[in-house]
Amino acid sequence: MFLIPTDSRQTTQGTGRGPARRRFPRVAVAVAVAGAAIGLGLVVVRIPSVRNYLRYGLYKVDPFVWCQVAAGAAGLMFCLCFSGRLSARLRLPVRCLLLVLLLRLVWLYNPLAWEFYYRNLPVAVIGHRHSDQVKRTVECTRRQEPLPYLAVGSSQTYSIYGELARRREDLKTFALSGATALELLVYQDMIRRREPETVLLFLSEMDLARRPTFATLPSSPYQGLRTLKLWRMTAAACPEDVPHGEFFQLVAGDVVCEYKYSFLFKGMLETCAGRIRALPESSRTKVPPQGMLQQNLENLERNLDGRYIDLNCDYLGEFLRYLDEHGIRAVIIEGHYHPRAYSEKNLALHARAHERLLALARRFSGVEFVPRQEAPRLAETDFVDGYHVTQQAGLRFSSWVLQYLETRRQTVHALGANR
Repeated sequence: MFLIPTDSRQTTQGTGRGPARRRFPRVAVAVAVAGAAIGLGLVVVRIPSVRNYLRYGLYKVDPFVWCQVAAGAAGLMFCLCFSGRLSARLRLPVRCLLLVLLLRLVWLYNPLAWEFYYRNLPVAVIGHRHSDQVKRTVECTRRQEPLPYLAVGSSQTYSIYGELARRREDLKTFALSGATALELLVYQDMIRRREPETVLLFLSEMDLARRPTFATLPSSPYQGLRTLKLWRMTAAACPEDVPHGEFFQLVAGDVVCEYKYSFLFKGMLETCAGRIRALPESSRTKVPPQGMLQQNLENLERNLDGRYIDLNCDYLGEFLRYLDEHGIRAVIIEGHYHPRAYSEKNLALHARAHERLLALARRFSGVEFVPRQEAPRLAETDFVDGYHVTQQAGLRFSSWVLQYLETRRQTVHALGANR
């Protein structure tokens, strides 16, 4: 029997590939990574700005929002673990898709990210409309309490109710620059998220006889199947003016969120590049108040068209039905604009818009209509331009509205008690 010499470098299994390498236990690796993460976190938390964001996330953000983020993160982790069982051909595409979803969770579905955009993206970079949209999104992620009054509308609504909203806790605003009746329907879920008891609307022929702002549809909140309903309503009322391109972009934005919120990433790039600071003072557009007034008056004469009243009233009717289904009252205050714009054409549009608003108020039991004759009259000196009122005029008008509503409510309660 022959003895075969063995090499000490061979493994006990006889593989001939050298001695087996000692591997660190997975528990030790996990403990080391966790310790490094905790240490890095302690260092980062000492930064004042980071502490402010963490304090905001703990005390201001709605816990339900964090539950949604946690559920999304848990789902991604589960899918990542499951992806290891896939074939090599499917593993890479699936993990790339999970990476995209993870980036969305961090940059688009994270309330701290929206608070960061709100604080660091100035109006001069992303514009008034997108700035209002970011602010409204941030407000909807915060802790909500039942709100007695919520004024909803365009920047004209904010000019009326904004000052009083800063002084009272029972009144807040939900304003979007250049908003029309279309935005009421598109943002109805975000409006309900504010938990209002009464929605205040300031509407006139300036809102109902104006072409809906279809250009803002691509960046509007997720609509889903509601997009088809909006398209059908628009096609039925104005078949010659259906914006097929904007509706297609709305659908594309619902599928690809990065396209919908591309203005955020462009704004961050422009802010980091310092383009706003690099602009010379002379290149920034400045319109004197008198020039702005004249421009607004021309727009009110040129842009108001009676063929849009039916379409905007359809949008408004669907929004009022949505509020009625969720037990939210609505008060329509017939609006004003600069008296010099009350031409013969606009007065005829006013009569038609008045009848439609009155009919909508009669259709729903939870809607109240306050005609222009009952509200305080706004003079030329109360306007800073063709649409927006001065701070004093807005405070006076909004105070009258709330006092009027409180008086009506007390009267109704008194009548009910006597019965």
